[in-house]
Amino acid sequence: MNRSHCLALFESVAYDGKNFNTKDKDQRPCGDVDDVKAILEGAPMSDSDRLKPCACQTELNRQPETGSNQFGCCKKANGQSHPDLKQGSTRRGILKAGLASLAGFAALMGKDRLHRAFAQDETSTSSDSETLPTLSVNGQLVDPFTGKPVEKNPEYHNRSGHSAVRDGIANRKWVMVIDLAECDGCEKCTVACQKYHDTPPERQWIRIFKMRGAPGKNAYWFPKPCFHCDDPPCTRVCPVDATFKRQDGIVLIDNERCIGCRFCMAACPYSTRYFNWGRIEGNDDLSGYSPETSVPRRVGTVEKCDFCPDMLRQGTLPHCVTACKMGAILFGDQNEDAVSDYKGRTFRLSTLLKEKSGYRYLEELGTKPRVYYLPSKNPTYDPPVIDPDAAPHDG
Repeated sequence: MNRSHCLALFESVAYDGKNFNTKDKDQRPCGDVDDVKAILEGAPMSDSDRLKPCACQTELNRQPETGSNQFGCCKKANGQSHPDLKQGSTRRGILKAGLASLAGFAALMGKDRLHRAFAQDETSTSSDSETLPTLSVNGQLVDPFTGKPVEKNPEYHNRSGHSAVRDGIANRKWVMVIDLAECDGCEKCTVACQKYHDTPPERQWIRIFKMRGAPGKNAYWFPKPCFHCDDPPCTRVCPVDATFKRQDGIVLIDNERCIGCRFCMAACPYSTRYFNWGRIEGNDDLSGYSPETSVPRRVGTVEKCDFCPDMLRQGTLPHCVTACKMGAILFGDQNEDAVSDYKGRTFRLSTLLKEKSGYRYLEELGTKPRVYYLPSKNPTYDPPVIDPDAAPHDG
């Protein structure tokens, strides 16, 4: 008996998951109930059993013109053969009935298997198992089986060998200051960043926007890197802890862990992250990967401005700072209350922000950016020309 022959049982036999019960004493299924039960439970069958025809097939072969009842099985009562067979039944009707029976069989087996699977999960699932958490509607990572919040395990996420990179530089708190009065929109900072990080021309980790000034004020240039927030929403939504906040204030991405879900891109209110859709020519010839250098980049991962932490370990300013000949970008350590520019000038951070009314972009969002701006009250350059009909800003 094969599996197709088992369909004949569904009209006359009820299966409750454990036992087969005959509904009608006058109805008898085709074949043996024990054989069918063995098939349903996945037991192997011999070739002879698999090829053995049921009684209804033999009867139909004898009466090819009569057709079959709904399930094509034998229904014998008091020695009478097939009272439900109707003259004129077609093969199409038989096929439809067979498909309906197959659907019922699949539903029965599927329900039984799902029940056993869930029963197994309830006994085997534990908090120690390595399952990928899911993102809830309120932006919290939860266990997909229990629905309970998932706590990040530092030892688990440092297995990639980048524990020192994740910790950051001790006793440092890096901060950037951009003087909008000194920026002339030359984009040399962007070019230097692209050259060092080997990014394509259309991917600008620090992007220069042409901004419209307030009524009666000049237009100005607005460089925008990643803001390395102290309360970054991007790190909270990453399901694999690929993007992380270091103790020195820098937010980095570990592309060896990144799965390309782009949750961080959706959570970032500043749109400073980029997705690697394809390979970049010559990228494979670069040195070994590190989250501090972001190269070589990987397809299907996210990247952004990283404050050049590998340069900071060497005591050197980031590339965008050294490339700005106007001295518009300053960088330093908040713990030392000092920032420096390309020209070698060093300023006290607290005094600079107080005297020049420093502010943080979209500070009202509560993300606590580590990039401060000095407004362009008295620009030292010719401001950009903006079409009155143009958008409020143009990058």
